[in-house]
Amino acid sequence: MNALWHDGNYYLLPDGETDAAGYLKTAAFARPVRLPRLIAENAYAPCFELGKSATEEVTIDPDLAAPVDIELVSREELDRRILQAEAKCAGCRWRGGPAARDLKRCPCLDLSPACPLRETGFDPGFKFYSDAFWRRIGAIRGTLLDLCRKGRFQKAAKLVDRLRFSIPDVFVAFNSTDGKPVMMFSGGGNDYLSLLGNHLVDIAPESVRQDLDLISAFPKGTYRRLDRNAKDAMERRPPLVVATPAPTFRPRFDLTVVVAAAHKETAQDDAYLYLTERIGEHRLIGAMNSIRFVDDSGFDLDDHEKVIDLNAPGCVPLSAEAYDRTIDEAYAQAPDRSGLEAPLCFYEHFDITNDEPVGDLSDVKYVRTRFWELDQCLLFGRGGIIDDVFQDGVLVGRIALELGMDDRRDRDRVEKISAWLWYRLLTDGGAVPYATLYGMRRTIFHFLVTDKRIVRNTVRSLSPLLAKHRATYAEIGPDMTSSTVCGYRLDLPESN
Repeated sequence: MNALWHDGNYYLLPDGETDAAGYLKTAAFARPVRLPRLIAENAYAPCFELGKSATEEVTIDPDLAAPVDIELVSREELDRRILQAEAKCAGCRWRGGPAARDLKRCPCLDLSPACPLRETGFDPGFKFYSDAFWRRIGAIRGTLLDLCRKGRFQKAAKLVDRLRFSIPDVFVAFNSTDGKPVMMFSGGGNDYLSLLGNHLVDIAPESVRQDLDLISAFPKGTYRRLDRNAKDAMERRPPLVVATPAPTFRPRFDLTVVVAAAHKETAQDDAYLYLTERIGEHRLIGAMNSIRFVDDSGFDLDDHEKVIDLNAPGCVPLSAEAYDRTIDEAYAQAPDRSGLEAPLCFYEHFDITNDEPVGDLSDVKYVRTRFWELDQCLLFGRGGIIDDVFQDGVLVGRIALELGMDDRRDRDRVEKISAWLWYRLLTDGGAVPYATLYGMRRTIFHFLVTDKRIVRNTVRSLSPLLAKHRATYAEIGPDMTSSTVCGYRLDLPESN
């Protein structure tokens, strides 16, 4: 029978209505409406128990709603189908779920003959390691709090560093404010590490949040590179900045950072963190188009070739404080300063109308992204950064909707769906959204998949809305790309 899906719930139509698509087009939704909400048992939709519903007031947005075909069956029939479906659960290590071993059946049970969540081997995904990281932090929480009370923030950070098994090299720092101690994560200017730092903060358990404030960047005034009164070579000979204005949609600079102690293995990291302390990471990243580190002769520390003549006319190396004032001067003429603030500082906008993407992304014209290097790899068929992502056990997920830039009404729908889809992917915990790619007739969402089982179940739960716009879901891995039409049944290989 015909029903209505909205915001993850299934509703029966009002008395007298039999066509959900027609109801969405003709009904007035300026005010809340009272509808019977079907009560799902675990993940058995679109099959529900007959008579199991609760009437509630709901404010419907037709752009975020979809007609859906459901089936109402008796309790006896539902029990029979559940027993039949559970036959395929034998051997799946997720039976009952890893966080609830006492459950007698899978909380994501699918009543169809196949299950896209089935996993018989060990394929943990990045979330497995990040969850384990927080369990280790929980075990030493008392020690960390004691170190913070004593002002020994560097020792606390080093203690955490030793617990990052299978977690990439994100920077960790501590400080104490007027309230709780603060634990901070930074990607050190690397987009990918910044995304994973955000992920670590997002999935932190409540038990840790009770004792520590968590921040996914190093803010000015909170972050300290060294413990109080400590000095090092970077303090005695601070890095200088050559800032070249970049032709971007908002004021940004190509930065050449001159590092005096360039022979040190940590020279680049030390210089970045010094600037972060003086400027604040959001402001540093927001005003930065690119960054490279050179020694005091102008030789690039990565490429080991001369890239700048520091004695050339017009080349004026600035102190961190002088560069901070330069940012202020540039933004004094800008109508919008939000690009220096979180989360907007991370996003970049690219018009690639004159470029030629390849393959599945050939129709993309405009990109809004937090991770341009990876998008370049995907858009133009290059290697590079994508290999590093895969090596850390992370996949790239892609959802493509047949809504594009050609139609103004479609563009409005895209903005609504984008915000809602990002929220669901992020809060469900298995994905880190980072890019929206716009074509004339399609919109494509890219995200890092830290646990594909969670992401697959999220896609299933959103299938009525995604199917309404003929969406496809793909997982891009080191060896192959698996793709399926979005629906409650996903045609994807087993999770392992």
